[in-house]
Amino acid sequence: MKEMEQIEALLQKPYFVIDFLPEQVPQSFQGSFFEIEEYFLNSKELVNIADKFTRIILKLLCYFKADIFTDQWTGSRVKCSQLSTLVRDMVLSKNGYMNILFANENALLFVEGGTLDLTLYNPNADVQRIASALAHSEGLFWRAGIN
Repeated sequence: MKEMEQIEALLQKPYFVIDFLPEQVPQSFQGSFFEIEEYFLNSKELVNIADKFTRIILKLLCYFKADIFTDQWTGSRVKCSQLSTLVRDMVLSKNGYMNILFANENALLFVEGGTLDLTLYNPNADVQRIASALAHSEGLFWRAGIN
């Protein structure tokens, strides 16, 4: 399947992160980070984050055609309510993953249950501009990943 090959190749490319923190936490503060991450993952804050992620993803689909791959489902024509349920269930259960392939832009959005960020691989200038604006509109931060 050519899409899976494209996904595998994109996972090796530079990436950007949509995160609840503005930058990578220094090693010396990792202990505090893990306690705070645990709080966010096990409180009502996780529902808020799931909703933010869902809104960002749905809005990205207004601008870019995508194919969606999860550990249980694949599709290119997905209803908003179905996608919202998939994202929300994955984030809240802290289980599973979703690859959203923007094949025409050669970019990939990776969503993983049990994390507090979205990872966008190889976004071109248009994808970066829109994704960063959407992140900021949801009170989240956009930053380059560390390779």
